[in-house]
Amino acid sequence: MANHDWGSPCDCSECRTSTRIEVCPHCMFENVVDIVGTAELSVDRKGLRSYDVTYPSGPPMALNCRGCHRTLQVAHYTSVNEERCAANHERDRVAKTARPCDRCEKRVEQQLGRFVAVVLRECQGQQLCAECLPAIVKAASPDPSDEDNKYTFNERALQWELSKVRRACERCGNFRWLSPANQWKRLCITCYRGKQS
Repeated sequence: MANHDWGSPCDCSECRTSTRIEVCPHCMFENVVDIVGTAELSVDRKGLRSYDVTYPSGPPMALNCRGCHRTLQVAHYTSVNEERCAANHERDRVAKTARPCDRCEKRVEQQLGRFVAVVLRECQGQQLCAECLPAIVKAASPDPSDEDNKYTFNERALQWELSKVRRACERCGNFRWLSPANQWKRLCITCYRGKQS
């Protein structure tokens, strides 16, 4: 279980709470319920302490769906997580009017604690989200790398960028890989140190 007490075993309510999703069969809303367990301190043979959490069990309980307000019979729970249910309401509300990504069908994303519609960009006749777009652009544009120049694909800029160049030492003729910013260096490390000595 999680340790919140500065690395020591912890039996706070957060550590003892397990979350479960109950999907309403009528409206498919995801109701979130919490089950709070009881913690018992245990010590192993090496003297290390930990808490064993036991969750209560009982007969099925009634749950008022936060989506359609119908009554469901679900497994035992302690309380309804109203904050998570409200967030699911907001997510579903945004998803109803948002256009999905043509590749992954993603409609909403979370930004700064709020659900917003995903931003789509047109590419090859498709509306794509920021996660799918780089793969499509990368597949459509060939890698320009050759034996002397290596490129990597920048997923933010959506383009191939030079990452390494192979240049021969002007003194010994050995090839070595340099960053684009260092390709002005004419000598390899060995020859450069020999020149200084």
